[in-house]
Parts: sequence; structure tokens; C-alpha cells
Amino acid sequence: MKTCSKLLIGGVLVILSALNIFAAETFLITTKYKDGRTVSTKQTIENNADGSITFRFPKEKISADIDIIEVLPDFAKAKVGDEGYVVLPTSIIIPYTAQKDFSHTPWSTNKNEWHLPISGMKIADTAYYSRVDGLKFEHNITVSISKGVYTLKTFFRIGQMGFKPYEDIVINYFFLKGDNANYSGIARDYRKYLLENKICKSIKDRLTPELDYASKSIELRIRQAWKPVPTPVEEQTPENEPPVKVKMTFDKVADFIREMKAAGIENAQICLVGWNHKGHDGRWPTAFPVEPSLGGEKKLMELVAYAKMQGYAIVCHTNSTDIYSVSSDWKNGAPVAKKPDGSIQKNAACWGGGRMYNLCPIAAFEFAKRDFPRIKQIGFRGLHYIDVISIIPPHECSDPNHPCNRKESTACLNEIMQYAKDNFGGVASEGPAYHVAQTLDYALYTHFGLLSKKSLVMGGKVVPFWQIIFNGIILNNPFTESTNYTIKDKAVGLKFIEFGGRPAFYLYSAFLSNKQNWMGNSDLTCESPEDIARSIAAIKKGVDEFNKLSHLQKEFIHSHEEIAPNVTSTNYENGTKIICNHTMQDYTYNSQTIKPQSYIVIAPTFWEKIRNAIF
Repeated sequence: MKTCSKLLIGGVLVILSALNIFAAETFLITTKYKDGRTVSTKQTIENNADGSITFRFPKEKISADIDIIEVLPDFAKAKVGDEGYVVLPTSIIIPYTAQKDFSHTPWSTNKNEWHLPISGMKIADTAYYSRVDGLKFEHNITVSISKGVYTLKTFFRIGQMGFKPYEDIVINYFFLKGDNANYSGIARDYRKYLLENKICKSIKDRLTPELDYASKSIELRIRQAWKPVPTPVEEQTPENEPPVKVKMTFDKVADFIREMKAAGIENAQICLVGWNHKGHDGRWPTAFPVEPSLGGEKKLMELVAYAKMQGYAIVCHTNSTDIYSVSSDWKNGAPVAKKPDGSIQKNAACWGGGRMYNLCPIAAFEFAKRDFPRIKQIGFRGLHYIDVISIIPPHECSDPNHPCNRKESTACLNEIMQYAKDNFGGVASEGPAYHVAQTLDYALYTHFGLLSKKSLVMGGKVVPFWQIIFNGIILNNPFTESTNYTIKDKAVGLKFIEFGGRPAFYLYSAFLSNKQNWMGNSDLTCESPEDIARSIAAIKKGVDEFNKLSHLQKEFIHSHEEIAPNVTSTNYENGTKIICNHTMQDYTYNSQTIKPQSYIVIAPTFWEKIRNAIF
């Protein structure tokens, strides 16, 4: 009997060991103090029942003299020459091929890389990824190569917080094997988490008439008027602000819509940029009166009504993150987000209205509640565009009249986004940031300037990691450079197709006088009848191509892979495959020839169609 008991217990232990229940991992925790001290400790953490690991640092132990807390698990390491790569939250994968020591911290080098709270590593047939769940708005990651070893650590900028830590540091680590041990598997697993925890809903599950229309239409942004950028006047007043440059009056936009309709362009959402007082970035957050040089509010209402009569959705561009001192809402800086010492948060950028300052999210919501109903009365309906809000970290504010930490700021920003949806039917913004993923319907671009770079950091390459997570949840144009993609190089257009984009066209996208236009210097304009015809033709070409692919906007992407050198396959969960040949030679796939820099669409099989119809 004792022997049987021992065998039974031994068998259970073997099973539990196989499930990793009694496995444990070692973590190196490095605490950097404001006085320059550094203290490193090691902690062993047992696996959870499902094999994952939870690292927790209680907020009570985060003292006021701490500057940075770094977390590095032993398994977050790989050697040069290993098969696999690092997966960054910016959708860049970095192979283990370094020739020299280097390190990269995404959000310290480019504020427009505020993407995801996950990162990971693939090594051979295994992979792991981390998901920051506690104090995530204060975190960042660093990938390093030193003495032939890659490491991926997570750190928290405690010293930069204007508030005491409002929650524990929590990082969950998940382990994948076999076919799931790659960036596609990591993306699928994170998407499952978002959906199962109701953080996000699929497009199909939250479909409204406005979102349905947008999923089938291209986005056409029209920049109507602006003051010079870069600005010659940093701190503007009504007396010294530069004059507004007018390119597209409301009447001229109506003429362009007439040409679109005549060309057979049926599905387009039009977004007016610079309709507001003093044009694009003129005096935010002051929107009214409607810019008189464009025709004023009466003409704007006539334009909106006309566009809707032609069957187009029409919305406008607003801003809930920035404020200019020339604004009548400035009030001696009262709505500006404040630093802990009480000084105002000055933005590094200068735009049409001069020096930008960070608008407190609480104040921004008050402006939205004031202005959105009035904007709605003009007749706008569709995915209302709020600039910047989804491409930068949420502002915190230490003003005692409207204080908010980043978690509270995030809640407020999502309230603004939801309020836009309540008023207009949907909401769009500039980038891919996770903090508003729960409310965002469309991202104008998810990758900032990546196609223009001759090489990416540490030999990396961009993959549709974000798209595998969010295609079927958030509509998106994948690259800044793929705006107006039909007039760009074929390579840009092919990347756009590979990443499953919704087309974004932009009249007067290249408006910077220094030619440093982040969407490229190739542009669509309306300077002459020939210009108008060229712009219409470019848009029509994109519409015709998108009409064949738009149904995929509501589908999840299952995986993405390179099936041959510079030949990729984007595989949708409904069975559709898009094979892109990025080479300069013909490529044969299942007896089909794909021309250089071209693609083919493989439709779902009969049984896949049956499965989709049932499930």
C-alpha cells in the first residue's frame, strides 16, 4: 500500500513537473537611486499553474528616492548566432546577428513609437513574451547586445513620475512552443487576451453604420488652410501671428467632391483639416469661429450637406492634446498640464500656432464637451478625427486644480474618444498606441518613418506584428509613407498591401516649408485642372484596388511569414492569403506566377468558406 502511494505521488510529481507548476525562474532586479546608487538583487519566482510567471513589485516598496527599477529575467537572453529574434513593441524584430555591442530603447529615441505593452524573444522552437499589466504607463524596454549576449529588460521611470506610484509593478511572462513560438503566435495570444478580457471588441462585434462604411472606404484628408510651419513666430498673439495660407475653400472642396463622383469614386470618408479658426493647428483648443477665409460656417454646413448627398461620409480634424498661447482658451496657462514643480509642460515642437504646450486631459475633456456638440450640429458624421491622442504617451498633470496621473489621464482620454463616438458615430486618431485601443476605430498610420530608413536599428526589420493583433479590431494605414501610396514607389504600395492597410489619401500632406514632411514630399494637390485630374486618378486607383480587398478589414490576420527571400505571405483567419513578391524577378507560388513587386490573392478554399459560414 505504501509502495502504491509512493508510485502515485511520484507520478503526480512527474505530471506537475511537466506542467511547469514547480518550475521557477530567477530575476535580476536593479534599482537605481536619485543619488547615483545602484543596488541589484536576485529573486526566484515560481511558475503559475498555466506555466506563466508573474513578477510583482509592490507599490509600498517603491520609495521616493528611487529613480529607475529594471527587471531582467534569466530567460530573456540569447546568444549571437541563435535562431530567432527579439520582438519589439514597435513591430520590429531583431535577429541575433550583431557584430558589435549596442542597445536600443524605443521610446527614448522617438516619441512616435508608443505602441504596445508587450515584447519578447524567440529562440529556436520556443518563445516568450512579457505583458506589463501594472504601472504600464511608466514602463519602457531596452534590448542590448554585449559580449555576444542579447538581453531584453523592462524598466520603470519612477523618478519621472509626478505622483507616488499608484499601483504595483506587474509583469506577466508567457511561454510559447512549436508553431506558436514566433511573432505571429505572440500577437495572436495578446489579441486573445484583449478580446477575452473585453478590453477590445472586434469590428464585427461593435459594427455601426459609420464603422461599416469606413471599413469599405478610403480615407481622404484635405488640408484646407494653415499658417507657416516651421513658424517664424514662436509665441503668437492675434497681432503678430502669421497670415493663413488658404488652399481649399469650402467651395473648392465641393468642386473636388463633384470631380470624385464623376470619376466613379463611390466610397470615401472625407476629413477636413484646417477648417477651424486660423487653419490647421491655428489656435487649439479654440476651434470656433469656422475660418472665415474658407467661407465661414454657413459655407461649411453647405459643403457637409453636399458631401452627404453624394454618398460620402464627412468628418473633421480636432485636437485634444495641445494648446497654444495665442488661443483664447489659454487663460494664463490654466488648462496646461503642469510639472511637479508647478511649471507648465512645454512641448518640444512648434507648429502653425507657435510653441505647443501639453493640454491637461481633464481640461481637454471639458473643451470636448463644449465643442463636440456644436461641431456635430454642422452635420459631420463618421469616424471623427482627434489629432495626436493615439501616438504619444498620456500626459500627467500636477496642477492641483486638475491633477491626474497617467492612469487617470488614460481614462480621461478614452472618455474623450468615447464622447466623440457618441457624437459622430466613430473615432480616429494618428497612431497605434495601446492606451486608447479600447476606443480607437482607425489609426492614420501605425509605423512612423520606417520605410524611409535605409536600415533599422540593430539589423531589424518591420513585420505586421501590430496588424496581427489589431486587424479586424482597428482600421489602419500601416505607414506614414504609404499615405498617397498610389503615387509612391511600387515597393511602398506592396508593403501597404502586405500589411493589410486601409488607404489614406491626403490633399496637401506635404505642407512643411522645410520639406521635412513625414508623409513624404510627393503630394496630391489642386493647383490646376491638371493637378486635380492627377489627384482624382491617384485616389481612384486606390479605391479600385481597395474594393477588391476591403472585406479583409473585418478579418483577423492569423500569421505572417517570409516564405522565400523577400517573398511574404499574410494569412487571414478566414483562409485568404496575400502573397507579396518584393523581389525584381518572377516568383512562382502553387503554379501561379507573381510578377516582380506585385502580389496575388489566394481565396479561401471551399471547406474554409463552409467553416466561416458556420462559425
